[in-house]
Amino acid sequence: MESTGPLPRSPICAKEHSDFLFSEKVEMPRESVESPPWRWLGKGKATGYLFGGTIPCVVRLQGTPYAHRSWKNKILFLKSAMGDNVQLPYSVGQFRNKLVDLALYGVLNEIQGLLIGRGYKYDASMQDKLAGVIEEVFDVIVRRDRDELPILMNVDFGHTSPFLTLPYGGLVSWDSERDEFSLLEPESDIFLYTSFYKVEEDDSVFFGQIPKHKRFITPQEYTSALTRVPDDEIYPELTQCGDIRAVEDPLPSNIYLKRPRLFVYDDYKEQDAVDIIPALLLEEANTLETLSQHPNPGIIKYYGCRIKRGFITALALERHPSDLKRYIKDNKGPLNEGKFMNALESAIKHLHSIGFAHNDINPANVLLDEEKMPVLADFNSCKPIREKLTYSRGTYGWMDEADEWNISETRHDFFGMEKIQEWLKTSRDVE
Repeated sequence: MESTGPLPRSPICAKEHSDFLFSEKVEMPRESVESPPWRWLGKGKATGYLFGGTIPCVVRLQGTPYAHRSWKNKILFLKSAMGDNVQLPYSVGQFRNKLVDLALYGVLNEIQGLLIGRGYKYDASMQDKLAGVIEEVFDVIVRRDRDELPILMNVDFGHTSPFLTLPYGGLVSWDSERDEFSLLEPESDIFLYTSFYKVEEDDSVFFGQIPKHKRFITPQEYTSALTRVPDDEIYPELTQCGDIRAVEDPLPSNIYLKRPRLFVYDDYKEQDAVDIIPALLLEEANTLETLSQHPNPGIIKYYGCRIKRGFITALALERHPSDLKRYIKDNKGPLNEGKFMNALESAIKHLHSIGFAHNDINPANVLLDEEKMPVLADFNSCKPIREKLTYSRGTYGWMDEADEWNISETRHDFFGMEKIQEWLKTSRDVE
């Protein structure tokens, strides 16, 4: 396979982030220093697909539907977060704790190699300590021979400057003997097959895969490839539920049917994890049953569940014109920010008053009613306060990186609300 090329290395790097992170006025040039050299802590050659991110976020995803069930043929890249405030580095002790978590999850036993970004504000002493921590975790806990596992640190990515943009899912190769790390494929979208599904009027689901791009598939090929998905692979059985209200057909036009996550069926099937799909729907149904006993205009109205063949096939919810993310993106009109945020805070506090936290406050989960007021939706991550989160744990980019986010907490909702307020201030047509 022809290589796109070795990854470059910057001879210098900035010690600090630009002042624009801390002030609107950027006046002082940043001090540059010599970049720390690449450092191989493990030897060998490897080829694999890049997956990873900020180390607290990678750890947080473990045990959720968004984590890889297998890390074979993958090269894990990790970068340190910022410290408890943006002026401080992420401590080596915190990095070690997260790396141990990944070892205990089994991630480090399967990977083809480990790539570590240049640590934010790490001096030579901290780099040495981090190298020692990585060697300790692999030697003592993982017990893998580092002479047969490439581990490379101080690469130009992460909270640093300048930095490389790594292609998530890109195919890479590296060789410690040649001191080289090369990108083979810049894209993660290596074509394998086209997946598709069809939902019948009785909620029977048919799924198909064809090893062709969709533009080359004929209608006859689509039809021939469809096979029936067993109900118990995607729908929770009614016998597993408590007191669940049923809705009867025909449903009025103001009802939106929220179905299971059928778009991930093939991934979960491949990983022998399809049980997650019905479990998520059942958890949300039970949560909505409880919340519906305490109605509030800022909480999505729940009518009950659609029942077919003894299974819950969908949640019946009130339909709304748009969510906040789409409304702002499509520039559909101005919002009264003060009134909107007060209403959102009121809905969140109502949820907390009955003992629940949403844990996934972001613009896509805030609907707008006819009066352009917020309505909280998507309760996959909603749990009683202080209860452990299971399959769903918030949305990346709308969570506090310094927070484990594995326990249902009211602070998660206030963090998301503050992020939304900041996001709105940068958007157009906000009064």
